[in-house]
Amino acid sequence: GLENPISITFLSIGGAFILAGIIMLIFPPKDINNVYGYRTRRSKSGKRAWDFAQKYSALRLIESGALGTISGVLVLVFQPNISFALYLSLTFTLLAVCIANTLFRTEAQLKKRRF
Repeated sequence: GLENPISITFLSIGGAFILAGIIMLIFPPKDINNVYGYRTRRSKSGKRAWDFAQKYSALRLIESGALGTISGVLVLVFQPNISFALYLSLTFTLLAVCIANTLFRTEAQLKKRRF
């Protein structure tokens, strides 16, 4: 049930990503800065790149959060053994959500659009 720390982790991280993405969509940073927003060399290369990266990465955060939330529900339903669930949780959170979905996809789109 909800006392499973792995399901709580998935649900919490998923919810945090969804919330962060929604905040970024509603309150995107208007100007290029080093404090708030999606900040990479390519996203800071100009105003058009910056604006695109903020919206695109926010949508990827929401998408990643939804995947995390779904994973949390699956852990609740299927209740895998704790070792497997922990490995799944760490792998999903670090690789799939943070790096592959948001960073790599946003950078690929910025490059594709030649910002």
